[in-house]
Amino acid sequence: HVVGVFLPSKSRNEARVAPVIDSADRLGIRVFRPKRSGIAAALAALTPELLVSYGYPYVLSEDALGIHRYAINIHPSLLPKYRGPNIEWHIIASGDTESGVTLHVMDQCVDTGPIVYQERIQLSPFETIRSYARKVEAVVPAALGKALERLRETGFVPTPQDEALASQFPDF
Repeated sequence: HVVGVFLPSKSRNEARVAPVIDSADRLGIRVFRPKRSGIAAALAALTPELLVSYGYPYVLSEDALGIHRYAINIHPSLLPKYRGPNIEWHIIASGDTESGVTLHVMDQCVDTGPIVYQERIQLSPFETIRSYARKVEAVVPAALGKALERLRETGFVPTPQDEALASQFPDF
């Protein structure tokens, strides 16, 4: 049961968020666009059990993350490699032949939380940012379903990331 969709208070490209707003409205799901300082209060009012972040541009505060039983992020690489925002170009420029999607527990740092589930995708030498995004978007729904199944398993413990393999692009 989806209780709300959170979008940035402002977007450089409102045309990108308009379809999300339209879909939420059509499904009767509330849309929230709080400023960064109001995110925790808005989430607390909803008291959701699960928070799923996908492309959200803000790092959530400890207060915001502590409201949920689980807070997971969907990241378009095989973490711990390629942490950070907008990493698609770096993956393609590095000539990687494989990448993927990681669903991980959110923490106070960017893309450092323990891994719940990863789905691999194959890359061609002719990959573009758009083709990469399409491949990622094609696997996200099933990957989210598998991650949710794992979170429901009794005794499931997410896998800590290996810091020796970590990389960030661009540097923060």
